[in-house]
Amino acid sequence: MIISLLAACGSGKTGKKSVNIIVGDSIIAGWATLPDEWQNYGVTGDRSQDVINRLGDVILAQPTTIIIAIGVNDIAVDTVLNRFDSPLFTNYPIILERLLKETSAKIYIWSVLPTSDLKAADFIIKANVKLREFADIYDVIYVDTYSAFPSVASKPYFIDGTHPTPYGYTILNTFLPTITP
Repeated sequence: MIISLLAACGSGKTGKKSVNIIVGDSIIAGWATLPDEWQNYGVTGDRSQDVINRLGDVILAQPTTIIIAIGVNDIAVDTVLNRFDSPLFTNYPIILERLLKETSAKIYIWSVLPTSDLKAADFIIKANVKLREFADIYDVIYVDTYSAFPSVASKPYFIDGTHPTPYGYTILNTFLPTITP
């Protein structure tokens, strides 16, 4: 399944308070304007293996919705090592399989955002194609956040070529699924 900016979907009322988690790296950790109904599980420097290592905390929270927004740090390492067989591609199925097995959460995969590192551009495009494939294989929702930004990260969207400005986060806010408490 694919979701776009205009097609955000919501969860129904269940009588139980929703626990909505967004898991990611410093891009997520730095999200000061993340709405209160979302718990921020962003950790600076995290790569996909780090997310695997802390999935227990996510699962214990018994989330109703999970957004996975990880990949830019894996890609940064892959670009330096000039490899296209990223651990991101082997770790994502592990993340999805565990979340699908151990939660009943609605799961969203967010695309990797562009950066100003032109060498990483091809890696990011390849990663986003693969993430979309994972969404189809595991029957979760792929959200194309990448297309809402210029293909090379720049102001006014990004502070440093990777991390969004407040304006960039305003755009990301529009991709959050509508949550009904």
